[in-house]
Amino acid sequence: MDQKNKAQKILVIEDEQILGELIFNKLRAEGYEVFWELDGENGIQKMRAALPDLVLLDLGMPKKNGYEVLEEIEKDDVLKKIPVVIVSNSGQPLELTRVLKLGVKDYIVKAEFSPDEVLKKVHKYLDPGQVTDADPKKSTSDIKILVVEDDSFLYSLIAERFVKEGYKILTAMDGAQTLKVLETEIPDLILLDIIMPGMNGFEVLKKVKSDPKYN
Repeated sequence: MDQKNKAQKILVIEDEQILGELIFNKLRAEGYEVFWELDGENGIQKMRAALPDLVLLDLGMPKKNGYEVLEEIEKDDVLKKIPVVIVSNSGQPLELTRVLKLGVKDYIVKAEFSPDEVLKKVHKYLDPGQVTDADPKKSTSDIKILVVEDDSFLYSLIAERFVKEGYKILTAMDGAQTLKVLETEIPDLILLDIIMPGMNGFEVLKKVKSDPKYN
């Protein structure tokens, strides 16, 4: 882990829980100090308070959307010096033109999203010396995601997205199954439902956090 990354701060402003968790955990695992806000209003407040080295910004969000956040940034002489990379559902030319005019440095389309792509963009603006084609990267097929969800429809939606990206999916339908899986597997990420039969998500989280092998 690069020691200099520890001094660098990244603010993620993203209202999609699953995507936000993926980005947050990926960047934190690389040694960055990461903040995550779920809407534009709290995002701009955190940006002013933390003065991050880089912002990853969604466009479609509650309270203040990405465009409104960018307009506020452009009015602030301090904030507009901070590079912003957009992470959005759309890659339409008109949208790209609009955000570039608002000072955005780069753009990631969610349909083409992968944690490695996000990390590559981060290195481009914070650690340009690390951006090489020869950089060793963990393949998505080596990344294990445990999806804990008792609703089969929601599970299928989540799992399908990650299977398409090439991730290895582990499954649990309730708290007891989750702990059983964790006896033999240590996933890179757990997507945990809260309301489940038997042991709920909070109880599962408490047991996982109390086990040193997961911390």
